[in-house]
Amino acid sequence: MKKAFRLIILVAVVAAVGGIAYYVLSQQEAQNGRLAASGTIEATEIEVSAQTAARITSVAVSEGDRVKKGQMLVRLDYALLADQVKQAKAGISAARAALKATRDDGTNADIAAAKAQLRQANVAYQMAAVQLSYAAIKSPQAGIVLSVPVSAGENATPGTIVAVVGDLRTVRVDVFVPEAQLGLVKIGQAAKVGVDSYPGEDFDGKVTRIASQAEFTPGNIETKEQRVKQVFRTTVTLVNLGQKLKPGMPADVAFE
Repeated sequence: MKKAFRLIILVAVVAAVGGIAYYVLSQQEAQNGRLAASGTIEATEIEVSAQTAARITSVAVSEGDRVKKGQMLVRLDYALLADQVKQAKAGISAARAALKATRDDGTNADIAAAKAQLRQANVAYQMAAVQLSYAAIKSPQAGIVLSVPVSAGENATPGTIVAVVGDLRTVRVDVFVPEAQLGLVKIGQAAKVGVDSYPGEDFDGKVTRIASQAEFTPGNIETKEQRVKQVFRTTVTLVNLGQKLKPGMPADVAFE
């Protein structure tokens, strides 16, 4: 019983010392005008979606692939959409023939109606041609494929997300600055960012956004005491030279 009691006291003392050390470190950083925080590397994500209804015939990329702007991601059923264009062309031919016949022996009203039908046929053709162009779904920017939530053989409809592409030219880290230390951070302030994958190497960043309203620390933060603190979400943006930094990497931020 005494051993257990001593163990409890020892754990309590260690926890208290650890808490004091964290508090002192935070206070020293605040007094020295420096602040450190941790977050995760994030990239600007673009959801690429289908713009027409058709069956997916092929998926040209996989998660993790690097893509160029304009590179093919997914192809839809080209044959079906091409057939719709063909039918629209036939509609134009029929409308032209009808107009010609009406001009020979029709009234002015008949001619006006035939002209309206030809205009409608042209519009239908243009719409079908646009739909055909949507069969090839391409990347709107260079980057890395973060996810491909579809497979060949599935049916796509307008709005179906077929791929998510991350722009790795610039990345960001969101950290949460305690209200008491918010005065140590400002827009445009320089920061050094380190990641475990490149020990000893610092990446230059700067503060690009500070939330205008406080929030509770997100629930994925380790301790309950931290989660109930009022904090301000602060974004540090980095030019990702060489694209070494990848989404999901844990990052440590030191504000200068």
